[in-house]
Amino acid sequence: MPAPYDYGVTPLDPFASVISGLKFGAGIADIQAAQQERQFQQEQRAQALRQAEMVRAEGAKLLANPNPSARDFINYSLLLPKDQAESVRQSFDMLNK
Repeated sequence: MPAPYDYGVTPLDPFASVISGLKFGAGIADIQAAQQERQFQQEQRAQALRQAEMVRAEGAKLLANPNPSARDFINYSLLLPKDQAESVRQSFDMLNK
């Protein structure tokens, strides 16, 4: 024999709905934060690539110059990290001796 229809209203838990909405919002915020992080990393890689290309071009220009001046070496060394810049300065000092 089939069970009779239950026309009673089951009360909804309002706190469960709030918690569900908060979890959904937190999920969206996490997705947005991950997208922003990926975009930031992509911009950082692009900037590093542009910097490396500029250093390479300036280095090639310095090597192509038959008589590089101290100013040429200084300008090139300003593009480099500290340890590499020191190496360029030492190379210039050796050329002048």
